[in-house]
Amino acid sequence: MADEPVKRRRKRSKALVIVPIVLLALLVGGYFLWKHLSTYESTDDAQVDGHVNAISPRISGQVSQVLVADQQVVKRATYWW
Repeated sequence: MADEPVKRRRKRSKALVIVPIVLLALLVGGYFLWKHLSTYESTDDAQVDGHVNAISPRISGQVSQVLVADQQVVKRATYWW
């Protein structure tokens, strides 16, 4: 009777499966964490780090009169027609 070689599981084959799965999970988790945290404003040294959006009028011209005061609460106009 001839001695048959013992089949051994290679540890390397498990690592080739587990390492990419872990890296993919870290990448996906990092992406969602980045998306979640990018929606919040942050402050450092009393400065607000945020996104600045430019607001422009729909028509051109100069403002001749402003009919509200600073910090005044305004409501949407309701028309009867």
